[in-house]
Amino acid sequence: MERNDDISLAQWSLVEEWRAGQWTTLDFPRLAREDFGLNGVEFVNTLFEVPTETYLKQLKQNAADHGITMVLIMVDDEGDGCSSDKQEALNWAAESYHPLLEYASPAGINILIENHGGVSNDPDWLVQLMQKVNDPLFGAYPDWREPAADFDNFAYLEKTLPYAKGMSYRNQPTDEQTVHMLELCRESGFHGWYGIESGGREAIQKAIRLLNGH
Repeated sequence: MERNDDISLAQWSLVEEWRAGQWTTLDFPRLAREDFGLNGVEFVNTLFEVPTETYLKQLKQNAADHGITMVLIMVDDEGDGCSSDKQEALNWAAESYHPLLEYASPAGINILIENHGGVSNDPDWLVQLMQKVNDPLFGAYPDWREPAADFDNFAYLEKTLPYAKGMSYRNQPTDEQTVHMLELCRESGFHGWYGIESGGREAIQKAIRLLNGH
């Protein structure tokens, strides 16, 4: 597959190294460039050691020094934005995201939903939410989780692609399945970042090869 999009490295793909103290978030832009030859990174808010203004300025400088685009930050542990009941959740989530989007709009920041269980794993529900909120800065960030009895990741990707503003990429159980997912993205006209979240260095290198069509 000929690739026309950039590849970024999700911090969570090497979270065990971070937990072991092998590097800090400030080191991550250099690591992505020097160890993997990538030009984008994706952070996780819970892995920021000291999120002060000075710290953030240093992180921004480190990214610039290594030619790295800071693609996004995954936000965890900040509370639940909706009810567990699907119909109620739709209204609650729409109500929650409107003020968040108003806050993000002046900076042109996208607010994206990644499927991490609950109602976010239901592509039909997510499409309903996208349509209800109806904001150009609001979108989906499909997580290529492994297929399971209660989750068809190909169907999820197919339904949410019109709203996708990036891909949380994971190697599939077989290379053929990975290529199938990539072809679906290409045929849909998607162009954007593929953030590698496959765990460990070997899996990351494999992901880079597959994304580059080798």
